[in-house]
Amino acid sequence: MNYRSKFKKTLNHIFEARTAKLISIVGIRKKGPPVKLTRKKTGLWISNLQDIASDILLDKNFKKEFRTHAPYKKSKRFKRTNWDEQKEIFDDWYNKKMNGYKNCIYIIFNNNRKCVYVGRTETKGGRASSHFEKKWVPPSFRIDVYGVKAKSNLSKLECLAIHRFNPTQNSIKAAKHKREKHCPICIGNRIIKKEIRKIFRLRD
Repeated sequence: MNYRSKFKKTLNHIFEARTAKLISIVGIRKKGPPVKLTRKKTGLWISNLQDIASDILLDKNFKKEFRTHAPYKKSKRFKRTNWDEQKEIFDDWYNKKMNGYKNCIYIIFNNNRKCVYVGRTETKGGRASSHFEKKWVPPSFRIDVYGVKAKSNLSKLECLAIHRFNPTQNSIKAAKHKREKHCPICIGNRIIKKEIRKIFRLRD
């Protein structure tokens, strides 16, 4: 089942549960026991609906936005070595491969292909390079770096990548910082949440 079909099915399920009492009053009977609707259960359903909607928006926007605003991408795998050597290798690789891009989005994955960090740099890789000095990145990992055409798109693309990859080490999560007004996922989630709660009359 694709995301859109799942969204529609979940929305219909919530609506049927919400209107079950009204249906029974007018004498329309359905097979099976009546659905017991509680505030907690409805809240969980709505949260699930928002998650599905977020997946739909990501599917629609992520590749499009990165293809338009950050078409240049390079990746490199790092094997276990000491921090100073890793930093030196990274700096050399970045200077050779990133075609002079000053503004970049970088995404770090561990050996299990799990995203551990999403960040951005406006100093030709300086911020990404600083992670080696802090000595927290996995000893063996892959880093994807996207060259961004315009600085004005950095915040939006960073937030999109956080939504898409759900990094474990980012202290500031998507939709919880000042950049959210630039991100189509955050904007869409806000509108969807507002509309759903208007329909089912749940308070924030």
